[in-house]
Amino acid sequence: MYANENAMHEFHATLSKDMSPNKDYHTEKMKMYKQAYETRSKLMASILWDKDSLSFYDYNIITKKPNKEFFPSNIWPFWAEAVHSSIATKKNIIGAFNHVQNTRKPYTGGVPTSKTKGSLLQWDYLQHLGSP
Repeated sequence: MYANENAMHEFHATLSKDMSPNKDYHTEKMKMYKQAYETRSKLMASILWDKDSLSFYDYNIITKKPNKEFFPSNIWPFWAEAVHSSIATKKNIIGAFNHVQNTRKPYTGGVPTSKTKGSLLQWDYLQHLGSP
């Protein structure tokens, strides 16, 4: 959603520079989407970021706790440049990517999409002979 809001902000920012009669409309939408993606970034920092493991986690609204399972999407906000400035420090960025490196070490094929075992879902980890 962050990436979409940012894209919409950029779209309307481009159109707001146009001298068409819709310039005010695009300027208003540009401001609205900027506010939306900035708010989302702050909320992601306060709800999804775990400073101890230097990772973002999904939040379970039923248990009211983060799901601390590893998925490559745990660091997606870094790739999307959606990380709030309070988190976007060199220490946190290096720590987050070290977390991925440490998680992938036992897997010769690279980073697993999920470490969930016993599932028949295609993206979950399938244990093969000789694999951890």
